[in-house]
Amino acid sequence: MNICSNNCLANKTDFSLVMVAKKIADALKVSLDYLVGKTDQQLDDDVLNRINEVSKMNDTDKGHVFSLLDAFIAKTKIKGLV
Repeated sequence: MNICSNNCLANKTDFSLVMVAKKIADALKVSLDYLVGKTDQQLDDDVLNRINEVSKMNDTDKGHVFSLLDAFIAKTKIKGLV
């Protein structure tokens, strides 16, 4: 592999991790800054540990986790409207 290939692979992996973090932040309705601790607000360790584990999953499993999160978030929003 040449240098460009290594950099391209690293950039793709970095981009994928950022996109996972963004989806998690969106699901939790927080900013990426909040998610990575760059704000005064903090997520508890339990949430951070789970986010870390999800980020290690393959794309299919991440999709399942996001679908479940989306369903629970929608359920909570609907309950708030009733």
